[in-house]
Amino acid sequence: MGIGFKKGGMVRYFSVSVSAATGGTASGNGRFAKGKNVTVVAAPSSSYVFDGWYEGNTKVSSSASYTFTITSNRMLQARFIAQYTVSVNAGTGGTASGGKTANVGSSVTVTASPNTYYTFDGWYEGNTKVSSSASYTFTLTKNVTLQARFKMIQYTVTVNAATGGTASGGKTANVNSSVTVTASPNTYYAFDGWYEGNTKVSSSASYTFTLTKNVTLQARFKMIQYTVTVSAATGGTASGGKTANAGSSVTVTASASYSHNFAGWYEGDTKVSSSASYTFTLTSNRKLQARFTIKTYTISTKGTLGTASGGGTVNHGGSVTLTSAPTGSNVWVGWYEGSTLVSTNRTLTLTNITANRTLEARFREPVVGEPGTAGSAVSIVGHNEGKGSATWNFTHGKPAYIEITRLYQYIDELNSSAACYEVSANSKANLTYGTTKLTVNCHKRYPYGSTASSDLNVTFNFIWSETSVKFTGVRASNQYDTRELTFIPHY
Repeated sequence: MGIGFKKGGMVRYFSVSVSAATGGTASGNGRFAKGKNVTVVAAPSSSYVFDGWYEGNTKVSSSASYTFTITSNRMLQARFIAQYTVSVNAGTGGTASGGKTANVGSSVTVTASPNTYYTFDGWYEGNTKVSSSASYTFTLTKNVTLQARFKMIQYTVTVNAATGGTASGGKTANVNSSVTVTASPNTYYAFDGWYEGNTKVSSSASYTFTLTKNVTLQARFKMIQYTVTVSAATGGTASGGKTANAGSSVTVTASASYSHNFAGWYEGDTKVSSSASYTFTLTSNRKLQARFTIKTYTISTKGTLGTASGGGTVNHGGSVTLTSAPTGSNVWVGWYEGSTLVSTNRTLTLTNITANRTLEARFREPVVGEPGTAGSAVSIVGHNEGKGSATWNFTHGKPAYIEITRLYQYIDELNSSAACYEVSANSKANLTYGTTKLTVNCHKRYPYGSTASSDLNVTFNFIWSETSVKFTGVRASNQYDTRELTFIPHY
């Protein structure tokens, strides 16, 4: 404090002493009359801000330009606060905010925001990670450059396989990337689908999708099934057709009817088995047909004293006609099967044949006198004692006819040699039993050569009974006739 004088009286003076702490300058020092308004000015240096005017440790003003009325000595200090800059930037995958200039010691919050498909990794100062929090709050003590770093979101694809195959392709990959998982069925299995839980997400064994989350996929398989279709051709039945798992054992069975034999199992025109019960491993759809052949039988024939024909191979239930013929004049007996007489008909038709058969056509040697037989040649001669007649007594019963081979008659008319002549015929003529006259062309000859020979029709007479036939010739009343008849009797 000082005292001065002015016009009109004494004036008191006070001192203002200003100083500046680190970070700026201060002005306004001087002596000022009491009651005078005094202004002190503080000017912060670069990177500092004015904090306030202090008198001792008492802050008397926050204004850099501080005006007051002086009433006493004053010692004022301009104090400053340092300021630092927070610089922020963002790596690929997001944005960063909160960069600014702030007072040292102040609390600063910087914020990172990841883009779609990214997640925040951390705040980095250089290569030092200073925070894992997207909202990072810290006390400012220096200039700092912070980088918000991000990383692509990654999800895990987990795959497994149910019974019947294998699965591959599980991995951890970036979000939105394309992932392919692959299923491979075992033998006899088919791929059913990819399932997420119980939801079927794909029917393709190679499933490609965009990864947007963690996912667990199961490849499911189903046993392959094939169908066996069976049918039967004429002659039997077939069974065993069904739908079954691949690799399983299947048996199909064929049953032939009583009239057929089993021929084989066919697939198309290829014979796959000769067994009526056919067992195989199922590896594909199959269409099988049981085929049958009709049973055949052999009908054999033989002849005894004759011939037999018409036998051969005959289908089951078929028919065949057998014929027989005698050798020579043998007599028909019948058809025999072993010792059993089957038929007395010369022609035999067998029907509904169901077995092999051997038939014998039997004949026997004829007994003279039986129908169809012939006796030995007979010659009968009649002389004068019989008035020229000749008689044959039947030896084997009444013949059906006689087969005449020779006729002869010698005629002596009144014992006149010149009138004697012969008639004869050597040509065949058949005379049925009961026929009384037979006219044949004969050769007429005169035995003594007095007259030339000639031919003429001559009628011979026959008298039949139940036991004999009498040959009377031309002139039955002429006692001098001689007659001769040669014939074969037929019965």
